[in-house]
Amino acid sequence: MRAPFSRVVCAFALILVVATAGSAHATTFFVSTDGNDGNSGSMDSPWQTLRFAVQQLRAGDTLYLRGGVYTGGDNVIDSQAYPVASGSSWGDAITVAGYPGESVTMLPPNFASGIKMTHGSPSYWIFQDFVVDMSNQSYGTGMGATAVYVADGANDKVHILDRESLKELTAFGDGGRQPGLFYAVDGVATDSKGNLYTIETFEGKRLQKFNYKGIGAVTPNAGVVWPKAGAK
Repeated sequence: MRAPFSRVVCAFALILVVATAGSAHATTFFVSTDGNDGNSGSMDSPWQTLRFAVQQLRAGDTLYLRGGVYTGGDNVIDSQAYPVASGSSWGDAITVAGYPGESVTMLPPNFASGIKMTHGSPSYWIFQDFVVDMSNQSYGTGMGATAVYVADGANDKVHILDRESLKELTAFGDGGRQPGLFYAVDGVATDSKGNLYTIETFEGKRLQKFNYKGIGAVTPNAGVVWPKAGAK
């Protein structure tokens, strides 16, 4: 299935689960496109960039994004680019949310993920009530975009979601070092022909290419996509 993506709506609680501990802390902060990272982070004195704001968050904190479009490399959430803490439980999670009643869009630059929580395994995070618009990406865009690839390093799978409903269509992969298996799959990308590329962290350190074969029926869990004899 060809599955480029151009726009992902996060009007729901996106939950990343890996059990790690966090400190007991609960403060509400604010960020605004016309704020300043030298401010206090209060509603009347908001920060400006997500890069700065996210680094201040601890277990139990909530960060509200005031209305507007958040652009540029400093307005993505990326644990590989800067330290990202963890919540300590679902009762003490870290929440990033659009401010109630205001339209909030995150518009990452080309080749940048809107939300990337891979390094350090940040856990107990909730993202809700804002849009991640991937229309700046030069790969995998277009009116035919119908699905989203999601790398799941914890379970060694790649999930394929319907772009509009975010319902899972299928998933493939399993743990291991052989072709078609993953060892902490860390990221995915597509090219202009619909081929899928995966990368791995830890000692895997591999890039695998999965060739686009067209659109057809899928099963809920496709398992391991083993190479066929003579396949190129």
